[in-house]
Amino acid sequence: MTAMGVIFVELSRVRRRRHVRFAPIASSSRHGGNRAHALMSLGREDEARAIYLRYRGEKVEGEKSWVAAILEDFAELRKAGLTHPLMDEIETTFAPRG
Repeated sequence: MTAMGVIFVELSRVRRRRHVRFAPIASSSRHGGNRAHALMSLGREDEARAIYLRYRGEKVEGEKSWVAAILEDFAELRKAGLTHPLMDEIETTFAPRG
């Protein structure tokens, strides 16, 4: 299982807790993807969605786009057997129009 899959599974385990706090992060896409994935796995879809959409159009990891990085992450999560309806929604939102 990928590191991301492990994060998703571990955070899913704490889902039963009412409140999981995340420290504020700088306005940067560097860790935004993992944070969004964690929020999604905790059922905090509105917060996750806001992060996924916030960095759309930015570059991460050199020349890779935020959209490409998130879509790759979703593919890795699915390979690990992890899915969430928000993943489909974000993929649809990120799909090229034309």
